[in-house]
Amino acid sequence: MIMKRITILLAMVFMGFFAKAQIMPDALMQFNYEMGVPLGSDFIDEYSWAGMSFSYQKLISDNLYTGVFLGFNRFDQYEPRKTYPLDYGAINTDLWKYIWNVPITWRTDYVIPSGSFDYFFSLGIGAQYTEYTLIFSKYAIVEDEWGFLVNPRVGVNIPMSISRDSFLNLGVGYSYATNKLSTFDTNGQQYLHVFLGINFEP
Repeated sequence: MIMKRITILLAMVFMGFFAKAQIMPDALMQFNYEMGVPLGSDFIDEYSWAGMSFSYQKLISDNLYTGVFLGFNRFDQYEPRKTYPLDYGAINTDLWKYIWNVPITWRTDYVIPSGSFDYFFSLGIGAQYTEYTLIFSKYAIVEDEWGFLVNPRVGVNIPMSISRDSFLNLGVGYSYATNKLSTFDTNGQQYLHVFLGINFEP
């Protein structure tokens, strides 16, 4: 009788773990708020709070999601008024600097369920549109370019429901794009970003 109860208990535990392991949404939609800081830039070196991203991915194997990713971020920096020497003289002005980035990638996430959290490792490959703007006095210099983009990410998904069909999403990423802008003497665009958002099954 005791052995029978132990057997039933073990079977229930096993079935519980098995069922939990099988709970992976067939698709995930993700919305993130993103904060970033540019790396290796002489143009702007201040962090930015102006960023967001969206992705839609399908489950293609037990732990693998893949799909499209679209993002946006803006970096800006103000330089107080001072005198800048020029070839033909000098100009006294303040400066507004802007960098606009729009990354578009095909993204693949490897998800590792682990108790109360799902860890994920992500790689996005695609293109990025970048625009540099310098505003001084009554004038503006603008240059834009498309480049190849690589965007690895790592983070955690924290379930917000017992059914595990919605998650709080938190992580960090690195972006490197090959955008070259001759006017601003820029060879590549790279930045770190921290993101916070939600994942849910559509």
